[in-house]
Amino acid sequence: MKWFIIALAAAAALIGVGLVATGSHEDGRVSRNPEAAALCEEGTADLHAYRFQAAVEKLGRSLEEDPSLAEASISRTMAFLTLRERNNMKRELARADSLTETLRDDQRRLVAQLRLGTLPESRYYAMRDSVYDLLLKR
Repeated sequence: MKWFIIALAAAAALIGVGLVATGSHEDGRVSRNPEAAALCEEGTADLHAYRFQAAVEKLGRSLEEDPSLAEASISRTMAFLTLRERNNMKRELARADSLTETLRDDQRRLVAQLRLGTLPESRYYAMRDSVYDLLLKR
């Protein structure tokens, strides 16, 4: 079971990076603000390269530029978790959960829910298998 969760987290992270890199809005962008999208992409890359402080900083700037960017908030939550900054992680997780609900693009919302489903503190944790199955079908 532990390997399944690790594999699920890795798959969600890769899907998230792919969506940030290619965009999923109808107009091909995750944000209408190109600077916010670029900072989100750089911050997520820093997260996956284990540069957690740099990730927190870039993702925070991304959220300042576009407060509705769920992908940045999710990645920032994961960086805070890895840095063991529990209070910051909980605060960012609450924001990520609420931003995920506002995503209109179905695929983008499912990927966000799957990424949040890797965190036991998230409300999506219990439904991660269902979200994964639904995403695979799409």
